Amino acid sequence: MTRMFHTITENKEGIRIYIKEKRIQLTAEEKEEKSVLTAARAVKLLEEFCLLHETGWLYCYMDLQKEAGTREIFSWCWKHGIRTAVPRVSGRHMDFYEIASPEDCTAGTMGILEPKDTCAPAAEASGGRSLTCPVIVPGVAFGTDGSRIGYGGGYYDRFFEREREHTAVGYCFDFQTASSVPAETHDKRMDFLITETSALMIE
Repeated sequence: MTRMFHTITENKEGIRIYIKEKRIQLTAEEKEEKSVLTAARAVKLLEEFCLLHETGWLYCYMDLQKEAGTREIFSWCWKHGIRTAVPRVSGRHMDFYEIASPEDCTAGTMGILEPKDTCAPAAEASGGRSLTCPVIVPGVAFGTDGSRIGYGGGYYDRFFEREREHTAVGYCFDFQTASSVPAETHDKRMDFLITETSALMIE
């Protein structure tokens, strides 16, 4: 994985502004091309992970317009019998609910697709088995050392504080990566980092 930007400031907001500008420049065609490549690397990792750990679940996000797309990941999971869950925000907290198709989602906070009220909590639907499954994590910027800058709400950090046994898989495009990004001690560090050019296991 090539380091795509220097840590231009120790201020997280400065990096958020920088990446937002880079995302604006990304065309729909470029996003689609990069997303297909990134998803293919994620699927390869999931094949190995599911075989090793015998997990039948994946937590994943529904991508926004300029985020690394996850459509192909969901399609692969449903084709191979892997059950999936997506997050819903309630107040300061975020929980995952099972979906079996995009039709199980509706526009929620900030226009993000969220599971409908009819969807069951993943932990309940799985009998607790999903509590150790991999989580595909979005973000503004990631470091190859496992550091991450989110969108500022702290939802994923609080989620991982409650459910500590998940494997965290950072998922983004190359231009969102650096060798390290500013992080606090309470920020969840990633176990893997996937882009369109690399799938990195973080030591």
